[in-house]
Amino acid sequence: MALLSVATLPFYIDMLGSQAYGLVAFFMQLQTMIGLLDIGISATVSRNTALFGAGKLARNDYFAMLRSIEFSFVVVALCILGGVFSAPLLAQSWLNLGDFSVVVARDTIQLIFVVIALRWMQTYYRAIVLGAEQLVWLGWFNILVSSVRIFGVLPYLYLVSGDVLDFFLYQIVVNFIELMLLFFRTNKIAGFRQGERFGKINKSALSDAIVSSLVVGLTSLLWAVITQADKFLASGILPIADYTAYSLVISISSILLLLSGTCIYAIGPAMARLLAQDKKSEAVAVFRNISLVVSLMLGSASVVVIGWSESLLFAWTGNVPLSQKAAEFLPLYMLATLFFALGNLSYAINYAIGNFQLRLKYSIISLLLYLPTLAVLLWLFGEQGLVYGWLIVNLLFFVVPQFFLYRQLDHSLYKTSMVQDVCVPVMAAMSVLLLVFIVDLRPFNRLEIFAVLTLIGLLSLVVAVLLSRARLLLLPQLRQLLRK
Repeated sequence: MALLSVATLPFYIDMLGSQAYGLVAFFMQLQTMIGLLDIGISATVSRNTALFGAGKLARNDYFAMLRSIEFSFVVVALCILGGVFSAPLLAQSWLNLGDFSVVVARDTIQLIFVVIALRWMQTYYRAIVLGAEQLVWLGWFNILVSSVRIFGVLPYLYLVSGDVLDFFLYQIVVNFIELMLLFFRTNKIAGFRQGERFGKINKSALSDAIVSSLVVGLTSLLWAVITQADKFLASGILPIADYTAYSLVISISSILLLLSGTCIYAIGPAMARLLAQDKKSEAVAVFRNISLVVSLMLGSASVVVIGWSESLLFAWTGNVPLSQKAAEFLPLYMLATLFFALGNLSYAINYAIGNFQLRLKYSIISLLLYLPTLAVLLWLFGEQGLVYGWLIVNLLFFVVPQFFLYRQLDHSLYKTSMVQDVCVPVMAAMSVLLLVFIVDLRPFNRLEIFAVLTLIGLLSLVVAVLLSRARLLLLPQLRQLLRK
């Protein structure tokens, strides 16, 4: 679904227009920034749900926590809705609209806050489903609602007007239905008894949840500042048409985060449960196998984008000026995001052991280094400095802290997992970049470019599998299959 979401962006741009799509990009940025208010509480809900399922958390304590945190999420959602009153200020004073209608921008921003409030509440209920390890149901549910959200809006826009206001009205309806489905699903999962669903709000339980989430939240907050700093500055200094190009770069690169994040958050509750049951070796095995899978996917996906960025953008959008502008940022931005996604694998370790203090320390150091570096690079290189800063901070975080973060789970894990499961498959996949000196895609049409890039991506995946530990896992299964 992540790939399909990115694949449909050119259709959105064609139907809405480049400037109007800039408001959609602003919505995604604003949603991420407001997500900082979570401060790690949803991660605590998910982890406590896993511990409750493993019999390591008392029933009364668990449901007192759920009621209290749900109440706090509702309060924050109401505050987010209050953001509609800031729409005139944002439209007139922050966004560089050019000749785009200020009135339309204002009305759109008001709808944006409604969508974000609905998605904010979904975070809480989705955390319960994730903690209950109902990954199959959640996977199919996400596919269904994402399909309706991504594809359903296209015929709707075509039949109605193609206006950006209609786009967000559609999103409000879909997200409300999604919220209701998650609400009823979590009620079924929890199995509330009489008096448990709508009991009194336990201030002590809420306070304990916030305190236990504080380190997680601060870590998430710091990295959210790091990940959003360049985007926030770009939305203010770039004309909205150029910001559309920058947002395309972000959207393509975000595929890596969606792929890795889905796997990381999926194994977190399982690893926490295994450690609670004193099954450390099984938890390590789960982490290593997922790290290998993520590295194979991310490495092969990155090769195509880094090596043939402008050709990929042209094949995707059909817009030559937009492709040329976005290609100025994409290769280095994709490489930086690859380091970020791989460095974030260790988040699953911190989640499983319930200790984020060491990660918090390195995150503070990263932020203190990043912000002044970003300011200097922006002054020296202009908009390209945003990309340089993003690359430097993620490279440093990938190289330096991971040794110590991996050791929190097992002292030998860095040598076995970081080297064998991450570096080897990614470097093997990157070897296919040598083809950039041979393969020239400029004479090809858009369909032919897609076909060639698909073959290159598959080739890099095969090379990565053959040169990494993955072959040891796959070859016995292939032999068994051939014998049949």
